[in-house]
Amino acid sequence: MVPHTYMDLYLRKGIPVEVILVLTMFYAPRSKGPSYIAKIISNLYEKKGIKTLDKAEEYLKIMHDREIRYREVARFFGLDEDKLTTSEKTIIDGWGEKLNMSNEMIKRAKDACGININIRYCNGILKSWSQKGYTKPEDVKEYSRRCYNVKLNVVHLISSENLLLNIV
Repeated sequence: MVPHTYMDLYLRKGIPVEVILVLTMFYAPRSKGPSYIAKIISNLYEKKGIKTLDKAEEYLKIMHDREIRYREVARFFGLDEDKLTTSEKTIIDGWGEKLNMSNEMIKRAKDACGININIRYCNGILKSWSQKGYTKPEDVKEYSRRCYNVKLNVVHLISSENLLLNIV
């Protein structure tokens, strides 16, 4: 049975009042109404193990940090935050929570996208950097400098070969 009131959450589910209150305060401005909020709280209690005020506050800190990151990423990419898809939000969550990428690293990855500026392409760049151990903007600068030097050497080599072909 899905509880439809806050009293049901407390009396039937045994969810502590302080957990109900703190979660309700977070979800009230973001949700469709009390019944929907009660379903969210019930789900968090049963499936995510949010049974104490400390756990609820930990969870809400993560949710708050995610909201800030969504807003920042949407701004970087020139998108409307409200139009981010669930899959895009999941990708963005991974940047902060799994890859530990800062906003500066996300900006650098977006800049590295060239003309293919989108969240999925940027995700590939950030994953690649993470696998290479790049965690700071300085790491990316050094990598970019090495790539640029390699490209210059290739261009120089090709130019030299063309010059030799023209001479012969």
